[in-house]
Amino acid sequence: MLWLRLLYESFAFAWSAIVTNRLRTLLSLLGVMVGIFMITAVFAVVDSLEDGLKSTFNMLDDEVLFIQKWPWAFDEEYPWWKYVQRREVSLGDAELLAERLNSAQKVVFQAKTMLALESQNSRIEGTGIVAVSEGYEDVIALDIA
Repeated sequence: MLWLRLLYESFAFAWSAIVTNRLRTLLSLLGVMVGIFMITAVFAVVDSLEDGLKSTFNMLDDEVLFIQKWPWAFDEEYPWWKYVQRREVSLGDAELLAERLNSAQKVVFQAKTMLALESQNSRIEGTGIVAVSEGYEDVIALDIA
């Protein structure tokens, strides 16, 4: 019976504080609502970025082998000057691999370069140009909208 009386007095005290301090109550509720909204928004943005990153890496199948001069990430144990000594991969190398690898379903070639494009009075620096061979869309899942 005592706990019912304590519960009643607690609710009565809380209600009188809410009614007496309306502005404080309004600002507190507004702060809580804004906080919940911001936490929800941050989680939504993080989930969206994570999904975008996963879809970017999903275009690279786990059965695709890349042969190139430069690595995707440098390793401290392998000196950088050895990468410089490697020769560039050519279309002839891709054709030779396609000829000799019986187990490969597809062998494609990709060449990239950075150029400056000019047209009349306009100039764009550092434009990336990528050329690929036939069958590239079968190896790399591209979503071109």
